[in-house]
Amino acid sequence: MRLLSFSSHFNSRFSRQFLCLLVLGFLPTSMLLAETDSPDADSQTQKGEYKTRKATATINLRLYEKLQQAIELNQQGDSAAALAKLDKLKAKAERYNGHELARLWSAYAYIYYQQERFPATVQAYKKALSQQGMPEQLRTELQYSLAQIYFVQQNFAKSLKLLKEWLTKVETPSPQANVFIGQVYYQLQDSKRALPFIEKAVAAYRTEGKKVPENWYLLLNAMYYDLKVYRKSFRVMLALVGEYPKKQYYAQLSALYAELKQESKQFSTQVAMNDAALLDKSAELVGVSQLMLLNQRPYRAARVLEKGFAENIVKRTDKNLQLLANAWMMAREDERALAPLNEAAGLSEKGELYLLLGQSYLNLSRWGEAVTAINHALKNRQLERRDSAHLIRGMALFNLKRYEKSLAAFRQAKKYERSFKLAKQWISYVKSEQQRELNLAELLASQRS
Repeated sequence: MRLLSFSSHFNSRFSRQFLCLLVLGFLPTSMLLAETDSPDADSQTQKGEYKTRKATATINLRLYEKLQQAIELNQQGDSAAALAKLDKLKAKAERYNGHELARLWSAYAYIYYQQERFPATVQAYKKALSQQGMPEQLRTELQYSLAQIYFVQQNFAKSLKLLKEWLTKVETPSPQANVFIGQVYYQLQDSKRALPFIEKAVAAYRTEGKKVPENWYLLLNAMYYDLKVYRKSFRVMLALVGEYPKKQYYAQLSALYAELKQESKQFSTQVAMNDAALLDKSAELVGVSQLMLLNQRPYRAARVLEKGFAENIVKRTDKNLQLLANAWMMAREDERALAPLNEAAGLSEKGELYLLLGQSYLNLSRWGEAVTAINHALKNRQLERRDSAHLIRGMALFNLKRYEKSLAAFRQAKKYERSFKLAKQWISYVKSEQQRELNLAELLASQRS
């Protein structure tokens, strides 16, 4: 039995766009006025972060305070008042230097973004970036934030173009930035270029002893799978199961074991999921039961199915009931196989299940019930192994000492090439037994006389 492949399982849960938005955790940093925006603060960036620095104009204290007030009004839910305050400042735009205008338009971008007015956000960013004399850190942050807005708008080509320029100015992108760049490439169907960025981000977190975000693992795993690097995908799934133990990750790990032809580990993973009560759907319980049968665990398979039926999880279809019966028969529990097999036979449109039921009764030496079951099977025109049905019927009738009817059944079976030899042997045996009993009867009669 093949489980649902990892690819279909994964794609059924995450679209490419939705996965990336999960990872993004989107909020452009340059939209907010940071402490370094203060005219009293050092506008220089941390050592080694940016490749170039330029002399920049400072920002007026009163303007800075008014921009902060506009941001606070927006955060309090009064975006109309916030925009009105910015409009008043914009009316005096000729008084401001390039740095101040860049901050003004950055504040507009922040409020537009909060209102989900993305085209207006883009235009505000462009106006901010067109200004001269701003700190290099601000320009790079504006570029990065605009790239994020393009991403939200699904304009991935423009987002990538900005990010490539941004990378020329940044010495050491943060892990979060590397993840973002990887996402953009991933959206452009370029997992090969995306992969190094995500790997670098994950490696950085592990080196620092930080817990890697769950969604980074998901994105990394999707890329490995796209590139058919199944063994690395497998290692990511092990990390997910270890750090974020969830049902879907166990299921994906099981599917990966199947892809890698490691059936024993696939089986162990499925059994572990069942033991942890993570399987709660009919198809899942049926699937793990089939795996148990394939791995010679019929008793466990039967118990799983019985529990599923009792809890109204496993559907009582003829196939599922037959699976339960097969499990009990493989476990040499023929008596326990009868009830599900009877029910399955009554639900099936074909005669094979009555044939199997007849065989079960025969194995238990319940001859009369075997004959009744086989009679039901033979009434069904869709029965394929009619020769087998005649053989079983003949054996049951023989044990009931109904020799003539037994011979008639074996003669019917003899008409089929695949049963010819066995039926011929049984006919000879029945005749000899019939003759033996006749001779014994005559001997007893003569002794009485």
